[in-house]
Amino acid sequence: MEQLLIISDLNHPKLIPDDHKFLETIKNSGRDYKILPWENIPSFEKQFANFSKALIRTTWNYTLNFDTFLNNLEFLASKLELVNPISTIKENYHKSYLLNLNYEGMKLIPGEIIQNFSGLSHSKIQKLEKSWDTQDFVIKPVVGGSGRDTFKFNKSDELTFPTLHNREVFLQKFTPEIKNFGEISVMIFGGKFSHAVRKFQDVSKEEFRIQQEHGGNCEAYIPSETELAKIDKFLTANKVDLPYARVDYCLETNSNELLLMELELIEPELFFRFSQEGEAKLLKSIFS
Repeated sequence: MEQLLIISDLNHPKLIPDDHKFLETIKNSGRDYKILPWENIPSFEKQFANFSKALIRTTWNYTLNFDTFLNNLEFLASKLELVNPISTIKENYHKSYLLNLNYEGMKLIPGEIIQNFSGLSHSKIQKLEKSWDTQDFVIKPVVGGSGRDTFKFNKSDELTFPTLHNREVFLQKFTPEIKNFGEISVMIFGGKFSHAVRKFQDVSKEEFRIQQEHGGNCEAYIPSETELAKIDKFLTANKVDLPYARVDYCLETNSNELLLMELELIEPELFFRFSQEGEAKLLKSIFS
């Protein structure tokens, strides 16, 4: 019987409820699976031969110990086919990838990397206000997730951000559309559109982060043909042909241009509860 090794973390030994139907789909296909926390990969070496592939899923604490995470996945990839490939993971984990993409079909949100962060000067922010045409900014770690240590600010705020000191950070123009309408996530399996969601925050709240951990909401979303065509153009331009990908973007006010927020290729939540047979589509893309 063909078996799939599913990589999670110690905080999600059974994945999340949204993934449970995917596990059922594996069983119904005549295959089996094993969930393994990434922290335990080295001790599982003798059993690798029992599996045909390894799929990365809810490894959501990896940003807290990235070097060990990457070492463990490199070890796993040397023994077993990894989905998505280890080369993709190395290219996608660091926010700098956003500055190196081909933006055909999408629009770049201005940003820059700051190494060994120790605070921002008001003169720097004043210069960026002019060059980026904004009064509001976002700063976050270059390796991070779930909105941890992510701050929105303007020049009138305190610019020290002590939790980011001595870290490499990503400074970016704030996108007001994420507060006004939210962020759209489009799931692509094997190069084909599967389903989409809109993640949004209550406009009456000061909180701008749209993740559920921060009180955000989520609902099904139907992208227009124009949106899907632009996403396809963008993925083609960047040669993204993988079993799974999630494209996160905002619709720019007035122009309806697609403002790229993230291209998630490592361990994105896939929102199966808003899909029709999304689980089967992912499984097919993994084993095709």
